[in-house]
Formats: sequence, structure tokens, C-alpha cells
Amino acid sequence: MIEIRDLRKSYNTGGFVNKALDGVNITFRDNEFVAVLGPSGSGKTTLLNVLGGLDHADSGDIIINGVSTKNYKSSDWDTYRNHRIGFVFQSYNLIPHQSVLANVELALTLANVGRAERQRRAKAMLQKVGLGDHISKKPNQLSGGQMQRVAIARALVNDPDILLADEPTGALDTETGIQVMDLLSEVAKDRLVIMVTHNPELAQTYANRIVNFSDGKVVGDSNPLANWELAAAAAEIASGGRTAIPRAARVAATTTAATAAGAMRAAAAEASRGKHAASAVPPQPEAPQAGFAARENADKSGKASMGFLTALSLSFNNLMTKKGRTFLTAFAGSIGIIGIAAILALSNGVNAYIADTEEEALAAYPLTITKSSFDMANLMTGMSGYASADEEGEGNEEKGKLIPQSSIMTDMFAKVKNNDLKAFKKWIDSGGDGIWEYVNDIEYDYGITPIVYKSDTSKLVKLNPSYMSSVFSNGLNTSSLMSMSGGFSAFQEMLEDRNLVESQMEVVKGRWPEKYDEAVVVLSRRGKISDYSLYSLGVLDPKKMEDMTKQALNGEDVDVPDDHVDFTYDDALDLTFKVVPTALTYKKNEDQGTWTDMSKDTAFMRDILRGNAINLKIVGIVKAREDASTVMLTEGVAYTKDLTYHLMKVAAESQIVREQKADRDVDVFTGKTFDELQDEQGNNFDLENVFSVDEEALRNAFSFDTSAFENLGDMDLDLSGIQMDPNSMKIDPNAMDIDPSALSSAFSEDTMKKIMQNAPKFELQPTQDASQEETSDEGESASDGGSATDGEGADGADAEGDGADDANADGEETADQAQSSAIPQLPISDEQQAQITEAANSVAASFTAWLLTAHPEVMAQMATPGAQIDTAALFAEFLQANPEAQQTIAGITSGLTEAFQTQMNVMMQDYMVNQFAPYLATAMQTIMTQAAQTMATSMAQAMASQMA
Repeated sequence: MIEIRDLRKSYNTGGFVNKALDGVNITFRDNEFVAVLGPSGSGKTTLLNVLGGLDHADSGDIIINGVSTKNYKSSDWDTYRNHRIGFVFQSYNLIPHQSVLANVELALTLANVGRAERQRRAKAMLQKVGLGDHISKKPNQLSGGQMQRVAIARALVNDPDILLADEPTGALDTETGIQVMDLLSEVAKDRLVIMVTHNPELAQTYANRIVNFSDGKVVGDSNPLANWELAAAAAEIASGGRTAIPRAARVAATTTAATAAGAMRAAAAEASRGKHAASAVPPQPEAPQAGFAARENADKSGKASMGFLTALSLSFNNLMTKKGRTFLTAFAGSIGIIGIAAILALSNGVNAYIADTEEEALAAYPLTITKSSFDMANLMTGMSGYASADEEGEGNEEKGKLIPQSSIMTDMFAKVKNNDLKAFKKWIDSGGDGIWEYVNDIEYDYGITPIVYKSDTSKLVKLNPSYMSSVFSNGLNTSSLMSMSGGFSAFQEMLEDRNLVESQMEVVKGRWPEKYDEAVVVLSRRGKISDYSLYSLGVLDPKKMEDMTKQALNGEDVDVPDDHVDFTYDDALDLTFKVVPTALTYKKNEDQGTWTDMSKDTAFMRDILRGNAINLKIVGIVKAREDASTVMLTEGVAYTKDLTYHLMKVAAESQIVREQKADRDVDVFTGKTFDELQDEQGNNFDLENVFSVDEEALRNAFSFDTSAFENLGDMDLDLSGIQMDPNSMKIDPNAMDIDPSALSSAFSEDTMKKIMQNAPKFELQPTQDASQEETSDEGESASDGGSATDGEGADGADAEGDGADDANADGEETADQAQSSAIPQLPISDEQQAQITEAANSVAASFTAWLLTAHPEVMAQMATPGAQIDTAALFAEFLQANPEAQQTIAGITSGLTEAFQTQMNVMMQDYMVNQFAPYLATAMQTIMTQAAQTMATSMAQAMASQMA
């Protein structure tokens, strides 16, 4: 029994409220045919939807066999619909691509009924509704009545307790509608059938109970439950069975109304169908059949579900019925998917390519952190902005009392920074705050250059460092040679990260080195080797390459030898070299306790090569991979990091290093303290790295070779009476070679300050006479300032400082040069004149710093008297390479007339060419002269120590 209590349901449309069900109270018997009549919008269909669980009421309750549905969850409603409710709709709702049998089986599929049982029950139900011969047809092959019968069969195949029919004959003709109604009447014999209709005649003819609806309320009920039926039903529910109501009473309750309805149906059928209509009228209702009891005892608690394979099969069948649309849909979808995949692949590919390019570029040109750094760009930026920046003291004092100052020099040398590499390495070794997540490898360069000789010791041939390396580093314009050879030295160290190396290089023959005394020959990208490398490796005679280089340097015709040889892979793998640890090239003077560099002594080096040298073997030949955009190894020989570590170990264990570490304040070569050596050679001025003497010429002049004294061991020679006066030794500065690459690091901060402080200033004066007078005064001031440097200039200890000061000692010459900068009747204020002068001086300081880094060879040439230097071209190149300097010069003339701007540019060019450049050349020559004297002193000491 189903009891409905105060059921309410409303639909809100905007501000309008439509009450579909308004306090409905009604009870239905277990088996009866109920017809619900009423106009459109009266709530009939809403009642069916709520009863069937398709919709939910706003309030009220539905009690099914004494169980309230207020607390039903979604799964409970699913089970209720699947097992207790059967739906018959006006529109059939059949699946068009499924057969009649499959449509009926679908309800059993959701109930998890086996395949064989599904087919048996579905066929039996179709046979019962008169469609046993049409089970294989599709719905579109049936008539409207037949399709409605299929819908009824589908609703009944689960043997539901309640059949809900929403205008089942609304879309049928009269005759077909009567057939469907007859079928529903037959069904109503053993279950509850609730039919919604607009046709009162059908209701009167077939239903045994008619309920009238109006505005969501029950306004009429032709056969409501009697009080005794309600009491009996309550007792039956309380007892948990159906025995409380006698079977005869239950049958009589439904038979009385059914008898009258049967008579009316017979009359209506006779009138509408003729003689044969009587046979279609179902028999009068009898007592509930056996199926009713079976349903009462059946388990209705199973959950509604569908297997994955079943769902997949249904979906596949649906797709197969619409092959064309499925193909087009799949094709269109695939275009979108392929497009998205292509975009993602392209994005990932580009990102991967960028990452690989960055990695390879950083591998070839890694980020390098050195002990000292000199950022030219930041230096120029700092100098170019002083004219427009607020300077210290400007505007804070009364005009005329204090002259504003600008910190050009301090700002300039503030850009020179020293890095604490020791602390930095400790930071990296401790983890570096996760730095390893962002780098592939971190390599350390200890500045160790292996000393390599040919393995044949009968004639000593030094391969590294080579003669060509010294030639290239001394200012020779070797761009073409360098592009051919790939660098100065043919020997190079491989990265310690072997995976990174192997990602860019591949083995042509042999294998990668595994020990410290193994190396590989590196070929070019195309697998070739140049004659430069063959000369550097000793395959060809290195002396011939030296001769060609000397001839080219002297302007002579170069005699090119025909040295072509057949160099095979096996020849390369047979190469061996001798590597001499630097610590072994020194010999201790037992009498004096000092050490002497014996690397130039042939006999001594031959003994080292035959005894303690490392045999470096070639074990493989490699070249760049074809897909590598950049490579880390250039043509030549590549040795492992282990060789460097081994050389460091040998040095650390050597006697000379142990003695030096034991007394860190005393130089083991001279026996003097480092403070004394510093005072002798000049404060912070490393002449050894800047200047080099032609030692071969000295040996020829003095015929001095320590190996010549080996046979004099038995002779008693007393050389103590020989005295050598270093001051009497005169060395021509022009005969000294300057290493341009070391100039920028050799000039200390103090040296640069003194050079720039004594430089001629770019001054603007109202008259030429005044210009001469003030410029002459400045020259005298510069000359006075160069008389001493921190108390050390008197005794000549500060060589570099005195050189800078003495360079401008001639104040009268500077005054004469400064006359060209005088401008008569300038149309500018005093403040503008001061700004222009300071800006011009900053450009000169920037030009000097640029020459040290960009053209150190020019600075070396300036030390030679009479050298012809195109200062105008260099200054033009400087301006082109430094936009900041251009902005500074442009700021000088901003706001002035065009004619005056042109005149200013000419004067700036004249100042740089005729004043500043000659001064800088004089300073370099003075420093060179003092350096020559210092070198003479050092050589005298070395020779005296050697003879002792």
C-alpha cells in the first residue's frame, strides 16, 4: 500500500509561484487500476514523477508499505525505481539503434540479471504483449501501438509493484489506444497501475478508480479506501505479513468496481469495434494471481548498476549506428587533440632546445669568477653620470667660497673588485645554498700549466708552454693564426665531469683516458688536424714554425717548408710526451740555502726528463659530435684533471714547497723577506709579469750556462773577490719585451691614480694669456706633486709612483700644449665651464682604462720613444665602443649653440691627441726606464747568486 500525506510541490518561475501539488493526501491499494483525471497544469504528471522518484516534493511524505521515504538517499531512490516502479510514457523513449529485444533487456541489465535470464524474461514479456514475432526489429520498423507495447513490456519485465503510465494512448489512434488500454487492464489484475489521462471515457471504461485533480488538489475520488481497509492494512504492516486481510475480502474490494467497469468496457467496445470487439475485452478481474505473492516475497533491495563492458557495448553500438557522424566527430576532435599535442610538443621542444643551447653555451663559455674583476661597462656608467648627479658639497655652501668636487678617480677604482675565492670555495663545498640545482658542473682552475717535452730526450724539444704562445701573447696581431689553431697552446685540460664532455665529443678510435698519465688527441669538427697542431705536438719540427714566425715578425720573406706527413690514427695513438712537474725544475744552493730555477739548464732538464718526468700516453682520438652546437675541447691534446691534481700533489710534497711553507715570510729564491723584495721592486708593481728580457741574447753576451760548470767540480775557484755593481749595468729599455696581456693587472690602483692626477686638464679660459698662465701654474703644481710619493720617492723605492709623477715634471711643456684649449669670449657660465672640464677629464680617465683592457699592445708601444700611434683613430674607436662616453660628451654641449658644439668636439679631439696622449706616452717611457733599472738589479743579484 502507498500512502501520500500532505504532499506539496511548487515551481518558481521568476516572481511567479506555481503550486503543482498543494497538500495532496491519498492512499493506493496494492492492486488496482487508478485513472487520474484533470486539466492541464493540475498536477497529474507531477504526482506521477514524485511517486516514481523522478522528482522530489518540497514537503510531505510518501509511505510505502509502512516505510517513509523522507530519508531516502539517491541510491535508495535508484533501487526503488529499478525494482518497484515501471514507467510507460507517451513518447515511448525507446533506443532507436537497439532491437526490440535489446530495449526490453535493458531494464534487466540495470538490475544485474544474467544474459540468459535476461533474454528468457524479455522474450516471455514480448510474447505476452503480442510482439513475440518482432523481437529482432528496430523501433522504427514498428507502428505506434507496437512501440507502446514494447515500452509496456520494458516497464513490466522487472515485475514492478507499481506501473505508472503518463497518457500512454496520447499519441495513438483510437483502435491502437484500445489495444494498449486492454493490455494495461490485464496488467492491473495483480499490481497497482496509475494512469494519467485527459480522456474521461477511457477512465470510465477501464479504470476501477478515478481520482480527479484540480490546481494541485484532489477534488474527487470514486473508490477511496474504506476505514476497515485502512485498519486492516495497518494491522498487516504491523504484523509484518499480509494475513491480516482475508483473501476473499481483498478480492471483493477490487471486484465490485471491476465488474461495473467490465460491463462498460464491453459496451464501449461493442459500439466502437463491432462484433469482434468482445473478444478483445479482458475478463473480469479476479482474485490477485500467484505472481502478486511472488513479488511480495521477492528481494527488492538490489542496487541498480551497469557493468563496464555492458556500458561499453551499448556505447559502441550507438556509435556504429552513426558511423558518418562518429567519424566526423572523431576527426574534428582529433584535429583539436593533435593541435594541442603539437603545440605542447613544440613548446617542450623549444624549451628543451633553449635549455640545451644555454647548457652548451655555458659549457663552451662558462661563467668565470676570478680573483680580480674589472667591469668596464659599470666604470663608464659611473663616470658619465657625474656631470648631472648631485655632487658632494654642491649648493650647500655660499657661491665663491668652496669649489664643488667630483670623485672621478675614487669612483673609477671602486669598480675594481677583489674576490675572496677561498671563502667562496668553502661556501660551494658546504652546499652553496642549493647552487648545484642550477649548474651542471663547477670546475676549479689552479693556474697550473704542465711543462711538456717530446719523449725523445736526445734533443730537448719543449712543446708546452711553447714559443708560439709567448709570441701570440706579446701583441702580435694573430687573428688569422688563432682562428686556424684554435688557441695558443695545443695542450688543454678536460672538464672533470665526463658526462658533460661525452655529450659533446665522441671517440673516433681508442678510448677515453682513465688515469692521470693518459690523454686524447682532439680533432676538428670534420675529423681533421691542422699543421699548427702537428708542429705543437712535435710531429713536425717546432723549430721550423718558430723560424717562420720570426721571419714574419721581422718583415722578411717567409720560407715555407714542405713538411707534409701522413699522420694516421695509429700514429696518433703511438704518441707519448714527457711532463715535468714544475717543482722539480728548481735546484737548491746548499751553501746559501736558496733555490735556483734550472729550467734553462739543458743537462739538468735532461736528467729530470729521463728520471722523474711523467710519461703522458695518448689512448684515444676524439672529435665533436655532429649534433653538438658548441664544444669545450679545441684541437690538440686533452689531458685529465687527474694530471693537474697529480702535479699539485708532487708540488706539495716537494722540498722547495715544504721549505717555503715552513717560513712564509722569506723568499726561498733570494733568502730575503717579501717585504724587502717589495720595497726593492716597487709597491704593488709586479715587473716580472709585465717585462721580459731576451734571455737568449744575455746568454750569448755573457756565454753563461751553468752546465758549463759541471766539469769544474775539482777546481778550487774563489769568486768571492768579484763584485758586481748593479748600478753599473745599463739595460736599454727598448730591448725589453712587454707582455701587453699583463698590463691591465700590473697597474696598481696607486699607479693609476698618480698617472691621472698629473695628467693635463681640459681647461676653458676666457683669454689665451690667462690660459697660458693658469696652465703653467698647473704644470708647476703637477711637477711639485711628483717630487715624492708617500715618503718613498726620495730613495727610489716606489718605481711605479715616481714614473707617474716624473712623467709630468716639465710644467712649461704642458702649459704650451694647453694653449690649444683656450677659448676666447666663451658664451657660457662659470658653472658650465666647470662641468665641461670635469666631464672631459672623466672621458680621459675612461679612455686610459679602455686602452689597458682593449689595446694593451698600444700601451706597450707608448713605452718606445718615437712610436707612431694613431690616437685619433683609437679615440674614435673608444667612443664607438662606449655609448656612455658618447653620452658624456653630448652632455657637455647640451644647451649650447650648434657652432659652439662643433667647436667643442674639435677641442676635445685636439685635447686627446695633442695633450693627453703625449703625456701618457711620456709616463709609460718613464715607468719603462725605471723598470729596466729594476730588472738590471734583479739580474745582477741572480748572476751573483749563480756564480756563488
